[in-house]
Amino acid sequence: MYRMTLQILLLSASLLLVSYAWALQSDQSQGYIIRADHSDIQFLKKHVTVLTGHVHAQQGSSELAGDKVVLELDKNNKTILKITNYGKPATYSTLQENQKEPLNVSADTIEYTPATGIMVLTNNAVVTQGNDVIKAAYIKYDVKKQIMISDGNKNNSQTTIILQPKDLN
Repeated sequence: MYRMTLQILLLSASLLLVSYAWALQSDQSQGYIIRADHSDIQFLKKHVTVLTGHVHAQQGSSELAGDKVVLELDKNNKTILKITNYGKPATYSTLQENQKEPLNVSADTIEYTPATGIMVLTNNAVVTQGNDVIKAAYIKYDVKKQIMISDGNKNNSQTTIILQPKDLN
């Protein structure tokens, strides 16, 4: 039982980083390291893994950090349905194919659904790459379609976008 649980946790961890979003293809062949103060693995009834306290996961160029990470799995515990990263801030960073600068994402909550390729950043959402920045209360990014939607909040906040001239040509 322990061996099967460990194998499922390791599968979850590898999917956590590689499928999380924009990572390099070469990251898939890298080893991974996950650290947290506590883990709660409930595969049999709830199909959920909860990592809490100084959570840090790394695989190749991809790194995820937060106060709490929740992995929701399918009923067979083989496919991640949703990854939710909570923190002040929760962060994700990676190198992308054909990009020199790392992509950095932060928000109070980062939610990613691998099946749809949708990443939702809520509260204090920031996406940066080099000197390019997008800040908003809410950012929704469709990784597959490369479509990003952002919104301020009800307190008259606006989306801020900063693009460098070299990126506009």
